[in-house]
Amino acid sequence: LINTINMGCQLDLKVIFAVLKKPVGPAVGVFSQFICMPLFSFLTGWLLLDNPLHRLGLFTLGCSPGGSASNFWTLLFDGDLNLSITMTFISTIIAMVMMPLWMVTLGSKLMGEDSTITIPYGNLALSLLALTVPIVIGLVIKYKKKSWAKKSEKIVKPMTFCMLMFFLTVGVYNSYKSLALMTWELVLAGFMVSFGGYTAGALLSIACRLKRKQIIAISIETAFQNAAIAFLLLKLSLPTPDSDLAAVPVLAQLFQTGPPLLTLYLVWQCFQKAGYCILNKEKDKNEDESCESNELKKPLNETPSDEAPRTPGLLFDPSMPEDLKQ
Repeated sequence: LINTINMGCQLDLKVIFAVLKKPVGPAVGVFSQFICMPLFSFLTGWLLLDNPLHRLGLFTLGCSPGGSASNFWTLLFDGDLNLSITMTFISTIIAMVMMPLWMVTLGSKLMGEDSTITIPYGNLALSLLALTVPIVIGLVIKYKKKSWAKKSEKIVKPMTFCMLMFFLTVGVYNSYKSLALMTWELVLAGFMVSFGGYTAGALLSIACRLKRKQIIAISIETAFQNAAIAFLLLKLSLPTPDSDLAAVPVLAQLFQTGPPLLTLYLVWQCFQKAGYCILNKEKDKNEDESCESNELKKPLNETPSDEAPRTPGLLFDPSMPEDLKQ
């Protein structure tokens, strides 16, 4: 909650309204998230997984909207945060229509025609509130208490990094039993779906000639789904043993999205630090060389002399006797 308020302090309403007036970025994100991801997760599960429950779990996550984790990762990678939060809000609303559509058309083939699918509309609405209320509080702070917003800007990235590390650690600890059920097919399927989400979002953004920050935001937003919605849908639609089995590929995909991004972020930070040190060393070296060259290039008339100053234009010294001047 606190970190979402911090993100709200970094937003700009003018930029958000400009995005909504020309919604190229949100349109690309919606297409990649609700067209590419469901189809790709369905085909990947059909090709790699034999268990229908595993296929259903992977497909359910592929149909889910974007989650708040995508906003945090976009912030860390210097993506377009305004676009990311706008896409998360829009995708959660559209999911109320697209999730039932996909689950009825393709999901029924995985579950059986007699199965009933329960869409957690209440949790989707709660996700909207959990995103909107802290963001609005952050925007109010930005425009009413600008000094607080400046302080928030300094701590938002370190706090986001610590929070993501905490969530990853707790997630691994809470799901260690499910990790024992994973096979190489599940791991490969999760990797392919997450990598496909990054790739689809990036390629579509590049094709639409969007800027680098927008490409980062759309790519991350496409790959990161709201796993809580997927877990709840499976829990409400399946009996207890089946729902637990169907949740395993959801965890497999989650472990193929967060940890790789964390590794990439740490490597990126190391390269940035190394590049900064190299630039500083070169700068100090250039300054030393320039100082040495300035010492060597001092004009000759600045050298000390014991002789009396001569009047410009005269061929003799004014202090000489008159007979010698002649």
